[in-house]
Amino acid sequence: MVNNSARKRLKEIFGGRVLFAVEERLCYSFDATNVEYLPDCVAFPLDVEEVVKTVALAVEETIPLIPRGAGSGFSGGAVAVKGGVVLSFEKMHRTEKMDRDALTAMVQPGVVTKKLQDEAAGIELFYPPDPASLSFSMIGGNIGTNAGGPRAIKYGTTRDYVIDLEVVTPAYGLISTAKKGCGFDLTPLFVGAEGILGVIVRAKLRLINAPETTKTILACFKSMRKAAEALDVIIEEGIIPSTAEFIDKPTVECVFGKSETEKDLRRSNVLIIEVDGWQVEVEELSKLIVDRCRNRGAHMVRFARSEREREEIWSIRRGISPALANIAPHKINPDVCVPRSRLPEYLSFVSLLSKRYSLRIFNFGHAGDGNIHTNIMFDGSRDGERRAAERALTELFEKTVELGGTISGEHGVGMARRKAIRLQIGPKELRLRRKLKSVFDPLDIMNPAKGL
Repeated sequence: MVNNSARKRLKEIFGGRVLFAVEERLCYSFDATNVEYLPDCVAFPLDVEEVVKTVALAVEETIPLIPRGAGSGFSGGAVAVKGGVVLSFEKMHRTEKMDRDALTAMVQPGVVTKKLQDEAAGIELFYPPDPASLSFSMIGGNIGTNAGGPRAIKYGTTRDYVIDLEVVTPAYGLISTAKKGCGFDLTPLFVGAEGILGVIVRAKLRLINAPETTKTILACFKSMRKAAEALDVIIEEGIIPSTAEFIDKPTVECVFGKSETEKDLRRSNVLIIEVDGWQVEVEELSKLIVDRCRNRGAHMVRFARSEREREEIWSIRRGISPALANIAPHKINPDVCVPRSRLPEYLSFVSLLSKRYSLRIFNFGHAGDGNIHTNIMFDGSRDGERRAAERALTELFEKTVELGGTISGEHGVGMARRKAIRLQIGPKELRLRRKLKSVFDPLDIMNPAKGL
């Protein structure tokens, strides 16, 4: 609870950049999960100093602090479950330094991912992590959830590009996490921690040289098993695509609706595969990929021969979320991850769940690393549908763990998956994580009721 004394001090720190009116706070009471918790206020820091002062005030008054980027997360990670101060980083959005020689970028947490990628491309460098929300999600949020994206199969996730963080913690104030040549590295503790250890205020990120060219391939299969087999063969032969996305048949049908165009495509399970690198290498690898897909039963394979054709292929993937919005008003969309070889088994189980609970369920995601976005669609106003969706979700998580997978690939645990985390992490390990949190945040004011 933000009392009158704290309100006064927040106004002293932020001036007009702190919101107390209910109608203004409502805009920051939810994320992409659409679960609402109203914060006591919302503050917009401009620099590190303001964050340091706010954290010190929160410690003194025991006020919950919720770091927030674009609010685009699917786990409830940026909502104020226990009230408190939402720290919105939309005004700390500067790329402070882009170093071509060192292959690094120093950025504030509010930098939008696509903006960073474009700035890197401007000096012929490449920042690979590419979550679907890259055009509006922010680097601070990407670090908090260890965001990945289609390119994770070749380039890894956000974790692989974070060199150093500056973090304001309740117990130690402003700290730098890098080992700086000696001792152990604290940085990995904060990547994927979802803001429960401290507030990230600056990140030093690794960049790489940009690939010379990229080739995009669309392959259509009658069964998801054949599609998975084709991808296994490709990877077993040492060909590592830069992207390997899959879209199951129900989802493809949903995107195209009742359109009479692309009939062969509409009735297919789809792989979108990209390879990048030197021109000669890419031409050779793309031919091999086409051959392996056809040998494994692809009834249609298509090259993108221009940027327009590449955009047409990717428009199928980008059209999924708008199309699903027409299916039902509500959805639960876990982003589980299973070993790639178990993907067909997982999808068969999802099909059984769909029939058992009379729910429409759609699957797409990053086939390369087995990260699946399963969308359980329902109408919460209909008697029993929400309960059926929640039961289906529980069984889905149980099956995921049984298959050797994880309950979240890149969306984080947040508040949405707190109960399910016990399926995967034992009581001893949970106690250890809570103890570690208490080292940095002994009062449990950092993003409380999340993650653990």
